[in-house]
Amino acid sequence: MIREADPVAALALKSAAAGALALALGGAPLGVLLIARRMSLMGDGLSHGILPGVAIAYLVAGPDPVALTIGALIAAVAIAGAASLFARLRSLPEDASFAVFYLSALAAGVLILGGATDAEAVHNLLLGENGAFDAPSLILAASAATATLLCLAFFLRGFLAEGADPTFMRSVGAPGWLLHLLLTMLVAVNLVAGYRAFGALRTIGLMMIPAAGSRFWARG
Repeated sequence: MIREADPVAALALKSAAAGALALALGGAPLGVLLIARRMSLMGDGLSHGILPGVAIAYLVAGPDPVALTIGALIAAVAIAGAASLFARLRSLPEDASFAVFYLSALAAGVLILGGATDAEAVHNLLLGENGAFDAPSLILAASAATATLLCLAFFLRGFLAEGADPTFMRSVGAPGWLLHLLLTMLVAVNLVAGYRAFGALRTIGLMMIPAAGSRFWARG
């Protein structure tokens, strides 16, 4: 006799599948753009840079998913904005600027977590946790995917042009820096949407690995 599936486990499986689909729809196209623009390190930097925001939110509000998400989003926006501004003001390559900021943020986040939380909490925040796709997480993932696909539908040519020749975009008076900022914010939001399930150290994989694989597939 076949035993009926546990309804709770079945619901968790459906939620995980829906969340993974939403993250893939939003993250994979951005990964393609980042690889085409030679900005893969930016995504990696942001995925690590959210850790201080998550750590501080955990200390203030505990394992509240809303507080953790807000903390991660604030940290991602701050790291992205600071790295881009530093690169423009100091004439430093943007990948180098991101490396400086994300390594500093990662170290700060690990120190905050290591000194104030238990080992299980550190593990969940760094590598993700089971059952992370609850209702708020699904809404965030779906919202991030929707916003990403809409922005790509309207601004894809601008993203490609700004990545291929930013000097030309500036010469014709096009708001290339706004497009760059928008792309950075989309990357940040998608990383934040996936960090509870995959953790601050692994969430970038869902964005970059399919994009890298598709590049080899397309060339073949």
